[in-house]
Amino acid sequence: MRVVGFAVLLMSVFLGNAFAQVPKGNVFIGYSYMSADVPNTAARQNLNGWEGSLEGKVLPFLSIVADGSGHYGTTQFFTCPLPGVTARAAIASVEKHDEPRFHRPSRRGHRRDRCAGGGGCAGAVNGNLYTALFGPRVSASFGRLRPFAHVLTGAADVSGSSSDFSLASAFGGGVDFKIAPILGWRFQGDYIHTHFSGQPEGHAHISTGVVLRF
Repeated sequence: MRVVGFAVLLMSVFLGNAFAQVPKGNVFIGYSYMSADVPNTAARQNLNGWEGSLEGKVLPFLSIVADGSGHYGTTQFFTCPLPGVTARAAIASVEKHDEPRFHRPSRRGHRRDRCAGGGGCAGAVNGNLYTALFGPRVSASFGRLRPFAHVLTGAADVSGSSSDFSLASAFGGGVDFKIAPILGWRFQGDYIHTHFSGQPEGHAHISTGVVLRF
């Protein structure tokens, strides 16, 4: 029993010291990449952009985070499905008949190709995807490293050939590396879930950048 009691005491001191080193708050800003499952597109889209967050500690191991991001890119939007037919189903129909999904847009404008339902497929369209998320984060510091995990909820907005708004949630985490007392560097990854156009989508997201600690 003495051994167990000593082990519990040692663990409590260790965790207490780790939680005590967690900064009271921080601001993060950096580069962000997203492999986006954009509605009405033939495949996942590679989007680049930014991410920023503000974090404040409410308990030694628990903080509240407000996170925002914007991602931008050129996407191929599918515009020809019949009513009641999803874009993915129409694309599958095209592939079944060995027809190309898209052609590159010509210099004279976007080209359109024949597809399911007698419609057409739009060429490249500039689009963006924004998120605004809020929620709890748990963390602890071990030397210069501070690993963390969070569950965030909020909203997302997508625009391109059309625009849509959706509730959003994110599950992920990362690690901060302490460079100086007020300066650090972060690596973060998340899985973001949205529900644009009545269809569930999952987006893989990674970011890295500067952390200002206070």
